[in-house]
Amino acid sequence: MPSWSTKRRFFYLGIVLGALVLLVSIPAYFLIDRPESCFDRKQNQDEIGPDCGGSCNTLCSSQVADLITHWSRYFKGARAGFYDVVAFIENPNVNAHVGEIGYTFKLYNREGILIAERSGKTYINPNEQFVIFEGGIETKEQVPVRADFAFTESPRWEKTLAERPQFLVLDKRVELDSLRARVKATIVNKSLNDYEDVLITALLYDEADNVSLVSKTEISRLSKNSSADVILILPYAPPRTPTRIEVMPRFDMAR
Repeated sequence: MPSWSTKRRFFYLGIVLGALVLLVSIPAYFLIDRPESCFDRKQNQDEIGPDCGGSCNTLCSSQVADLITHWSRYFKGARAGFYDVVAFIENPNVNAHVGEIGYTFKLYNREGILIAERSGKTYINPNEQFVIFEGGIETKEQVPVRADFAFTESPRWEKTLAERPQFLVLDKRVELDSLRARVKATIVNKSLNDYEDVLITALLYDEADNVSLVSKTEISRLSKNSSADVILILPYAPPRTPTRIEVMPRFDMAR
């Protein structure tokens, strides 16, 4: 019959072995039998692809249409050797947005040589046509003949049912004086929400209905059922009276 000291040794050994089993089995359980989720890099649950579709907030590429770049152009800036660049983009997806995506503008000379580049990031609201504008790109003595625009990463599409801001643009006009040219307009927020950092872009069109000048500004806060007068400074006076002025308010709906 084992002695009392032997029993005690077996007792302590059992405690140690039990602790070791727990230390090994618990992590192994979570590694082997990890609960299904939208962040496990696997296609499970009701997902259409790994971590996308179904009950996941992230959408698969097969569920969305591609972004459309309608055009990208450059314009002379306010100073010699500086240029503004603009791209007109459309998101045709009604309930899909992108929180942040990178992009790049590139300017080329007549020989096809890259002479200037500017990168940035933007958001993409659902079912939206919008402008990406970068001003004051320096080319020194080089003269661009082409502006290319491209997104630098694949969009990460997410579902959204966010309410679209109800902005109304009134009294659009161009004013000229001896010092500068500017676009003036009144932005009315007819929504039930207050908005901050509302981006305003103005596009001036010529007789051929091409954009001839672009400017942008920002409203720091636009309360519900209120209005704000905006002034967008143009780099120079348009050579002719614009046939059309488009003023486009924009707000990140995912905020």
